Amino acid sequence: MLSEKIISATVGKNPDYSDSLTRTKIGSVTGLVGIGLNLSLTAFKAFIGLVTGSLSVFADAMNNLTDTVSSLVSLVGIRMAAKAKDEDHPYGHGRIEYVTTLIVSLGIIFVGASLLKTSVEGIIDPQPLKTNFVGMVVLVLSIGVKYWMYGFYKYIGNKIKSTTFKAVSIDSLGDVLVTSLVLLSYILSNFLSLPVDALGGSLVSIFILKSGYDLVKETISDIVGKGPNEEFVAAIDQLFKDRPYIKSTHDLQVYDFGHGNSFATIDALVDKNSDLLSLHRTFTEIEHEVLDNFGILLTIHMDVDIIDSQEDQKLCQRLDIFCQKDQAAISYHDPAVLSRDGKKHVLVHLVVDGDQIISLEEEKEKLEDLTEFLDQDFKGAEYNIILDRDYKDQKMAKKEKV
Repeated sequence: MLSEKIISATVGKNPDYSDSLTRTKIGSVTGLVGIGLNLSLTAFKAFIGLVTGSLSVFADAMNNLTDTVSSLVSLVGIRMAAKAKDEDHPYGHGRIEYVTTLIVSLGIIFVGASLLKTSVEGIIDPQPLKTNFVGMVVLVLSIGVKYWMYGFYKYIGNKIKSTTFKAVSIDSLGDVLVTSLVLLSYILSNFLSLPVDALGGSLVSIFILKSGYDLVKETISDIVGKGPNEEFVAAIDQLFKDRPYIKSTHDLQVYDFGHGNSFATIDALVDKNSDLLSLHRTFTEIEHEVLDNFGILLTIHMDVDIIDSQEDQKLCQRLDIFCQKDQAAISYHDPAVLSRDGKKHVLVHLVVDGDQIISLEEEKEKLEDLTEFLDQDFKGAEYNIILDRDYKDQKMAKKEKV
């Protein structure tokens, strides 16, 4: 397989893909390969498009030009993302990859909009199209090259876990479909009087716009911060399952700072009679398993299943009633009534159905409902209530305190 040979020539056989230096070398070579191939395709297609006057072929050439820029930005991005941690960036520079992916996506949208404008003008004022055998051969070769690049980018993206190269692989697969459409319009223009070429250019432009939009949406989601995927959540659940002294877990949070810089936190409810040394060893084992299997540094916070004051017990009783009567309230955890600075403070995490509590207004209303309900027993207290959203199907959920 050519992709494997390129990697072997770059970093040798059986490389450690998690190593930052290895990852940077592979990413750099991949970017250079993409630049070379896309520049070649751009030159050939632009020449054929100008000679024949084909808008769809020229539009496809411009699409390949954006791919060249994408490869260049990917190359720069992966090298910048590999910079070591420093005083101002203690979590590294990995998120630069997300920024470069966003730049690529916005560039695709800009070119797509420009080509759509040109194609619409071609539909309004169609121009004669000259076709030739060489042009069709170039398009066929382009389809083959782009399909190989799709596989190459996908292979590299999966190996080094690069969001940028995974995005570029999707773009390359789109190019295969787009160029196939261009080839079809190029052939049909010989038999139809309709402005097939301009229509084909319009479809190409729309596809480019759609690809750019999808990439922007996905990249912004990465930058804003996505929740843990189902596979990771299931794996974490399995690691804690049937462990001595651990009763349940909650509040799994993942913080992604780019490749090699991901962190997670989770709360574990433990038996009040736990052996601390054994429990500490269990926590250490779980944290190392997560690091080895997912490359994520997990920190476990311990909660103890003990309600040791009458105030805490009263709070739990009120929360039990609230969860029973409120449709959106599922459960709660970390309840506590504290006295500080001569004031009473009520603390609790209320777990709600995320499909019911959607807007900030609904969140505020739910907090006010619970505050008003608790105020019957804790009037004048200061409340620190945190809403945790659960997005699983809650119709059959058992409402119980954690």
